[in-house]
Amino acid sequence: MRFFFNESAGCKTLILKGESFKHIIRACRHRVSDSVYLRSLADTTSLFTYVVTHVDGRKATLSLQNSQKLKIEPKRSLHIGWAIVDPKSIEKVLGSLCEFGVSKITFIKSDRSQNSFKIDLKRLERIVLNSMQQCGRTDMMIFEETGSIDQFLQQYPNSAVLDLSSTTLEDTSAIEVVIVGCEGGFSERERELFLEQKVFSFSTKMILRAESAVLAISSKILI
Repeated sequence: MRFFFNESAGCKTLILKGESFKHIIRACRHRVSDSVYLRSLADTTSLFTYVVTHVDGRKATLSLQNSQKLKIEPKRSLHIGWAIVDPKSIEKVLGSLCEFGVSKITFIKSDRSQNSFKIDLKRLERIVLNSMQQCGRTDMMIFEETGSIDQFLQQYPNSAVLDLSSTTLEDTSAIEVVIVGCEGGFSERERELFLEQKVFSFSTKMILRAESAVLAISSKILI
């Protein structure tokens, strides 16, 4: 773990109890005299270095040694408009998308999305927070939802589109927003909306699952 989130980060003396104690002391096996790096959700850019001064069976005492401003952020921004798929598929790749540096994901109720799928944004935020602690990222990924491709394009008219196309993506420098379909792709009605968008495909002849496509385009643009 690169750091841990703790609501009391910044205090001169900090007592770890409950889940924080279990996670930092028992699971990660920090002991007396070990350094522990903490950040607060209220100010994720500040990194606080603590030393473990005392540990007993149920709590640990940490003493603040120093603090510094240290941002770890992606070099560029990428916003993905993702037609809703099974939330389990989203959760499987979310940690990787956080590591790649995806800035924002908007979940779109497209024509071919299954209406039974409901996105638990709070659960996704928890997954991202755990990923941030592991990879060191300090800016929070943003989530939102929208009711249709039409609404998304009204809000983000310069979106590129990953779809069936004879054009493969070579130059990614101008892409800041990209739309990715669900299983089954886009409807013909939706494709008619893309007449003024940059539409591209991958060179592979394989059919990618939606989550694989999101991973592929994110890594191609950001890494």
